[in-house]
Amino acid sequence: MLAVLVVLALGAMALLRIPAVQDRLVGAAIGRMVASQPNELFEKDALRALACGTAEAIACAARPGLRRRSGSPRARAASA
Repeated sequence: MLAVLVVLALGAMALLRIPAVQDRLVGAAIGRMVASQPNELFEKDALRALACGTAEAIACAARPGLRRRSGSPRARAASA
């Protein structure tokens, strides 16, 4: 029984790495989200906006403008 579950889990993991399967899953999720919205959102005079890349940049030591601050705000204020 455990072997069957392991094989099924590994098969699912392998399928999720295929771009076509990923596209299909994302398309289905978007379809469900759109279907659950009120119809007023899709009328001709409705205002729609799409925002991409609105997350905060990930801090990286190789990118000088994005280094994380160290210490507490009080310690930073004292050293300034």
